[in-house]
Amino acid sequence: EPAAAAGVAVTLEQLRDADVLALRVRSVAAGSEAERAGLVAGDRLASIDGRAPTSLEEARTSLAGPLDADVLVEVVRGDGSHVLRVARERVRR
Repeated sequence: EPAAAAGVAVTLEQLRDADVLALRVRSVAAGSEAERAGLVAGDRLASIDGRAPTSLEEARTSLAGPLDADVLVEVVRGDGSHVLRVARERVRR
């Protein structure tokens, strides 16, 4: 099975505000590991496994990986940030 056979069941969108890249969670699959970990639509991605993604494609690549391996996702929500541990799972593309 390929190393990137799993991922985090979210849909991301790229926002540009004064030429600054921002990535936001557009939706979270119901009943997914992402939902159980606490990811919600509207969360802004700050980092994935400690690294700030520089593009939408890089974020998607970083969220993919081995099945059941955890990924640490730091999100900004409201005035605070949260680090969530999310188990990767099989996701449909």
